[in-house]
Amino acid sequence: MAIGCHSGPSTWAFSRIAKTNWQIYAAEEYKEMTGHLMQYPIQVNKDGKATTLPGHECFLDVSGKVLGSSTNLPDALTT
Repeated sequence: MAIGCHSGPSTWAFSRIAKTNWQIYAAEEYKEMTGHLMQYPIQVNKDGKATTLPGHECFLDVSGKVLGSSTNLPDALTT
């Protein structure tokens, strides 16, 4: 059972760890991360519009677009 500042993923401590781990993962130089929790490379503005973090339009390991792209496939196949 989680206690204190680690009582849930919406706490400031979780957010800080996730952001720090993303910065480590995205850095040029290798450095050990503190666990597996990592920020998704998006940001949401006050109007609710999602955009990628600056300079991270694609995932680093597979080069797929972070925000995806449109497709002709039926929604039932992609949701």
